[in-house]
Amino acid sequence: MWNAVGAAAMAYAFGADVGAIRHGLEAVRPVPMRMQVERWAGVRIINDVYNANPASVEAALATLRTIPGRGRRIAVLGDMLEMGTDEAACHHEIGVLAAECSLDVLYLMGRFAQDTKRGALRAGMDRAAVRVARTHRKLGSALRNELRKGDWVLVKGSRGAAMEKVLVAMRDEGV
Repeated sequence: MWNAVGAAAMAYAFGADVGAIRHGLEAVRPVPMRMQVERWAGVRIINDVYNANPASVEAALATLRTIPGRGRRIAVLGDMLEMGTDEAACHHEIGVLAAECSLDVLYLMGRFAQDTKRGALRAGMDRAAVRVARTHRKLGSALRNELRKGDWVLVKGSRGAAMEKVLVAMRDEGV
């Protein structure tokens, strides 16, 4: 959203007509797997599995936190890859951020899942709310059994984490 606001402001500053700016914004179609909101069995899923880095995960978690409604907020996070020598520390910090977002449930998968879990627990997240899965299928199945109508779910991870497989596994067996 902020990118659209910035683009509109720049266009206006360079003399574009407000109507033309509005028309352009209305014509924008989201890129698949980038903050793409999907509906499934009364649940809203934010499919943001195209890529992940600390800043994009932080922004996605902040978005999940600010969504209005009564449903639970669930984050499903895979590894952020290609982070260099700070990989474990970056994942730990994401766990801290997840806890600060007052999530109801945090699902984790990947090589750095335990680092993320430690960060979430150290920041005060309830141990029962932090769950680690070993495979996409197991995570998808657990998620499917967890979900209730009205819930919001963020699914995020680097391309190499292939977190879209979680969504496929979740949908495979229905509700």
